[in-house]
Amino acid sequence: MRRRPGECDQAAIDRTTEAWIELRDGIPWVVPNDNFEESAPDDEFILAVAAQVRSIDPGLEVVDENRDDGHLRWLALAGQAGAVDITVYRGQVQLQQGDSWSEATGYQSMWTVVLAVGETFDFVVHDPDWGDVFDLGLDADEFAGAYSL
Repeated sequence: MRRRPGECDQAAIDRTTEAWIELRDGIPWVVPNDNFEESAPDDEFILAVAAQVRSIDPGLEVVDENRDDGHLRWLALAGQAGAVDITVYRGQVQLQQGDSWSEATGYQSMWTVVLAVGETFDFVVHDPDWGDVFDLGLDADEFAGAYSL
């Protein structure tokens, strides 16, 4: 999640997460976040993040995009040889396992992107499924270990 100047990790997470998933009696429920704020259009930010991740993995291509009033809402990048697919939103970047994901190389690829984006654009690195906030000082093995791999 993209932090505003002086914003703490939790405030950035609360502001940029539209909904939470909670288990109720073992059943997943989507719970809307009343603190969610729609980010203002920021095409330059989305394009800058996309350019940065493509400099790390030149095989990534824009595979989808969404526009509103001529401005980007989000941009999705993927590649046939890529371990990680990336969607860049106005206030966050989402990483998911790509077509060529393998545990041997996937977490290294993911962490390389996380470090580049997190350090350049002042992001809090957050796993929405488990609620973890990751320290950018971790190496790829420590990151993978945080997922008990």
